[in-house]
Amino acid sequence: MSKDRLTPGPDFVERPRKKQSKPKAKFDFADILSGNLQVTLNLSDHDREAVLSKLEEIADKVDYRWKWTQTIMVAAILLSAVGQIITWSL
Repeated sequence: MSKDRLTPGPDFVERPRKKQSKPKAKFDFADILSGNLQVTLNLSDHDREAVLSKLEEIADKVDYRWKWTQTIMVAAILLSAVGQIITWSL
């Protein structure tokens, strides 16, 4: 019977554990910028259709908002040009 345990059993010898060398993940911004980043997703057909339809929906929203952003930017540039011309003429 071991000294620290109340139940009978073999005495265990505590050995130091070997440090396992974990492979470090290779992450380099050069790979991302050069286009070498690869991502693989395995989805069922139903999930793939749902994801693609949601992506198309998001892309449509982004396009719509980008067009409005461009319109606002053009209006701001035109108004600032008109304002500058008015200040020159005074």
